Amino acid sequence: MRSKAPEPILTLGIIGDLHMEDPGDEAAVRQSLAALREHGVAAVVVCGDIVGDGATGTDRFLPFARAWNAVFPAGCGVERLVVLGERDVVGEGEAWRTAFGEEYASREVKEVDGFRFVLCREPDGATGDVPCDGRPCFVVRHFPMTEADGKLPQDAIVITGHTRAPLTDPRTIRPSFGCVTVDASSLLRLRAPGGRENALAEGLPAEAAEWRHMPDISREAENARHGLIARANSHGVTFRRLDLATGRALGEDVFVPPGAEGVAALERRAATCPAPAFPEEAEAFVEEGTGKTMAGKAERQLTVRFPTARAPSRAFDYSVVVRYAEADLVKTAVEKRVYACGLFCPEDEAMASCVFGFDELPWNVELDFEIVPRTAFGGKGKALHAHGYIESPEARAKRLKKERKAAAEKVVRT
Repeated sequence: MRSKAPEPILTLGIIGDLHMEDPGDEAAVRQSLAALREHGVAAVVVCGDIVGDGATGTDRFLPFARAWNAVFPAGCGVERLVVLGERDVVGEGEAWRTAFGEEYASREVKEVDGFRFVLCREPDGATGDVPCDGRPCFVVRHFPMTEADGKLPQDAIVITGHTRAPLTDPRTIRPSFGCVTVDASSLLRLRAPGGRENALAEGLPAEAAEWRHMPDISREAENARHGLIARANSHGVTFRRLDLATGRALGEDVFVPPGAEGVAALERRAATCPAPAFPEEAEAFVEEGTGKTMAGKAERQLTVRFPTARAPSRAFDYSVVVRYAEADLVKTAVEKRVYACGLFCPEDEAMASCVFGFDELPWNVELDFEIVPRTAFGGKGKALHAHGYIESPEARAKRLKKERKAAAEKVVRT
């Protein structure tokens, strides 16, 4: 009786957006590759932007090549599956030969442990024919897919870079254009998705940040090293999101069944993501103080502090809405969205905060601060409330004058 052939099983490492430009980057990449090696990877996908801005020399890929060869020397059996980003493609052929000792190909199909990889080396290169045969097939490129790229087989899993979103964001593994897309995040240059008060958009002039009162949370990303381990067989692919510097998981493992079932599973995951809840007996409070804007301008501020919401799922961010009553109406003064600490290296931070400048809020009225924990998919948990009050300079001066007069009269009576 003929024995049944063993089922193909693949262990894959995934990193992207290295942006290597600082003296310590080569060591950081080497350490991260060594962390992937400890998981027994048969291949490592690198999703482009290997070098930083302005790197054009033919030797620019050499720091990465040295890091790779130190961890995975020739003959070790680990496949290097590299595509290029927009920062990499100036005279790429010669730079590629210098670093890797082989001819550059804009598109290449490789097979590793029974699984096919279509490597689209140009940032938005055409995928061409994707040879799926009933098991997951991986398409690797730098830019995320768009509608103009056409439809791929349902068994395709597209691995991309460019966004540099932290892997704590569950939307980095998502259905897209009829198949599954996995965002490789960034190994060395993470950034926070924008739109929050403590996540500054790239490209803003310095003066545009003056109205923001909270430090950019991306400063916490300096030591984070985000990457993935994928384990694939004919039943699907399990993705584990990791900080490769600490080995800490960045969320629960995500299992993606093959084909349309995988797309449906990810859609269900988004629809059923549990809303985060504040701890029992949680309280929020408001502090008055003096601080500075991001531009260094001194101002009076109110800071709302509240416990982080971590169960049954960790809050992705928080909305903080300030309301006040005027006549028979309840009005909204301002709404802010903020991240809690731990977006890049999720520690069990006990408290989060949101800062308001006095000039953003109405004076001489009671203020209600409604704090709502949210999921990345838009789900909302139960609100927490705090209350505050801002005196106008005129009202404050009048109150102090009255208090001084009362104190003087008391002295005279005694």
